[in-house]
Amino acid sequence: MKSLKFNRLVLVSNTTKSANQYIFLENLNLITGKDNSIGKSTLVKNIFWALGCEPDFDDAWGKLDCKVLLEYSIGSAKMKVLRTNNSIYFCKHGENRYKRFSNITGEYSELLADIVSFKAKLPKRGDDPVLEIPPPAYYFLPFYIDQKRSWTSPWDSFQRLAQYGGWKPSIVKYHTGYLSPEHFEIAEKVFEYEVEKKDANDEIRRISTAIEVVEEYVPRNNVAITDNELEKITDEIQGELSDLSKEQEALFNRLSKFHTSRYHLENQLKIAKRAITEIEKDYKFAVENIEGDKFECPLCGTLHDNSIVSRATILSDKQEITNRLIF
Repeated sequence: MKSLKFNRLVLVSNTTKSANQYIFLENLNLITGKDNSIGKSTLVKNIFWALGCEPDFDDAWGKLDCKVLLEYSIGSAKMKVLRTNNSIYFCKHGENRYKRFSNITGEYSELLADIVSFKAKLPKRGDDPVLEIPPPAYYFLPFYIDQKRSWTSPWDSFQRLAQYGGWKPSIVKYHTGYLSPEHFEIAEKVFEYEVEKKDANDEIRRISTAIEVVEEYVPRNNVAITDNELEKITDEIQGELSDLSKEQEALFNRLSKFHTSRYHLENQLKIAKRAITEIEKDYKFAVENIEGDKFECPLCGTLHDNSIVSRATILSDKQEITNRLIF
């Protein structure tokens, strides 16, 4: 079995703008102090807090608003984890980027469980029976004993363990070897069957409700008919369907003609609007750019009339097109 070793712990306080680091030796590390309030327990708690557990810190430590960086190794594999509030940043040795996890549960719990080969699973609270890998606290419970909590309640060194109902028997039996990883694989299949069973029961209840509604509100028809009567009714229905089909075809033809007519009218509208724009440009050019009642074509030399009457004709053409657009 691969050993888990803690190599370095770095603490940074946002409140006091201070920091400290602790280097752990290869074998045993003895943490000493002159009195009982120097922070020995808090140092140990921060190791587990960095990994995603929830130790019971005192109020004074909580006000420091600390970030914690922990470097550790499992066998020859070295890893780093940074925790700030409930966010976890994980990085393997040799990688340049940390992967961020916004929650302890879920993807991060699965990652750490895979690293330490933690195979236990617990039923998630809710309507859907689903087994999931619990947070790191459930793995580290046998390896950390809180000096206050664990004296009165065994296997209670961390907070927020009540997120799973009845977790203690399964976790204790797993750590003591009574339950193997295969047990949880079988349990997961059982939970999958429970989901299928629940879906089937929901479908049965839905169908039963529908049947009850039909039986209560739909009148029963006990009228019996002969084969000849059935054939006559069938012929009448087929005749009505044929008439409806012809009527539908006629409606489709009319709709097609309407679409074609609409297309032509839209094109004519575009042409008319474009003609009005061009006429307005011609009138503006005749008034603002040409002096006198005559102007000579720069290409052919022909003299063109630019009198008031001629310019009024341009406006008359515009008005005629506008009237056609309105009507």
